[in-house]
Amino acid sequence: MRLRLTGQLLVLLMLLSAAVIPMPPTNAKPVVNNAGAGVSNQTGGLCQTPHFGQPRGFPVGDDTTFLDNPDSVAAVDLNQDNAIDFIVTQLLDTMQVRLGDGNGGFGPPTTFVTGANPGKIVTADFNLDGKPDLATGNGPNVSVFLGNGSGGFGTRTDLVTGIGFESIAVADFNLDGKPDLVAAGAADSKVTVFLGDGSGNFSTHQRFGLGESPFSLVAGDFNLDGKPDLALACRSSQPDGNGSVFILLGNGNGTFIPALSVGLQGQPPIGCMTMGDFNLDGKPDLAVVDVFGASVAILQGAGDGRFARVRDIALPFRTGEGAADIVTADFNLDGFPDLAVSGSTFPGELLVLLGTGDGGFAAPTSYKDGSTSGRMAVADVNNDGKPDIAVTSPQGVAIFLNTCGNP
Repeated sequence: MRLRLTGQLLVLLMLLSAAVIPMPPTNAKPVVNNAGAGVSNQTGGLCQTPHFGQPRGFPVGDDTTFLDNPDSVAAVDLNQDNAIDFIVTQLLDTMQVRLGDGNGGFGPPTTFVTGANPGKIVTADFNLDGKPDLATGNGPNVSVFLGNGSGGFGTRTDLVTGIGFESIAVADFNLDGKPDLVAAGAADSKVTVFLGDGSGNFSTHQRFGLGESPFSLVAGDFNLDGKPDLALACRSSQPDGNGSVFILLGNGNGTFIPALSVGLQGQPPIGCMTMGDFNLDGKPDLAVVDVFGASVAILQGAGDGRFARVRDIALPFRTGEGAADIVTADFNLDGFPDLAVSGSTFPGELLVLLGTGDGGFAAPTSYKDGSTSGRMAVADVNNDGKPDIAVTSPQGVAIFLNTCGNP
């Protein structure tokens, strides 16, 4: 687990998500995505039984101060060589980049200063130059790094969000063809929208409260009107409350209409959240894992912004383990979205739940490597057409290669 260095020490479960984002040509509308969206519909044929063997570890940091404190990981082709690279944020004030070789290996780390307490990472082409950029939260700020196309970044730009943030997401909220950002924080229960100008600069457009503490944030078109919406998993302010998922429907101009909500009574406090069309009806659904790792709640979307809690899936984490992150991907290449859930304590555990295409999931398969305990990113790091998983650990980042039952 990650310790946030604020006025008082808060123990937070780690959230991830980073997904691979295809970068468009400079004259194209930017393609953006959010951490946790995963990789789906991969090519290369059906993989009936995905298998993730002993992962390969890549240390983060140059000394034990940093080695013990990786937080979030993102996977994207930073230097545009058709090989996935990864970025990992560290607890104090840095992030590291390792460039991939396209075979599942990664080169030496390059360190960048982020500002205090960096967390979740999202990637997009913020200045529309065809090169991947990234944004990450740093205490009260969201920091933007513009990529140079070779794995490096220019001077960071800090956007002030308030007291602190728990999650960020990227989408084109005002439909002008330029990526925008949204950040949510539990410390002040606020959501802040930043509109991008297409040159890498952002302006604060809207800031509002929900009355609850947002912990996880996902952007998607939940009412199928072509305008990005928001889903926020919020922990209740009441001592006996479990929390709710709030749905904010976008107006297409960077503003949102009043929230709908889905209560999660009977479930332990809300943790992380991911999105996918789990029943293949063309309408986005949500999956929310609780902080204790006891279960995943599946919220089925109606296509009009409403969601119904249709099932809870028990997770076989050991007592006291907890869940750090949840992501969506098609791990067995059958066209059905699957889920992966990572444990939050050391030594950790990785659970994979294969989707059945009707909103259900097969029993979880457990992978115990003795090191992973954090946030995840999904990408095809060895170019074999199968989605692999990167997970943060106390030592750095562990890469699980998907071998499709052939360890």
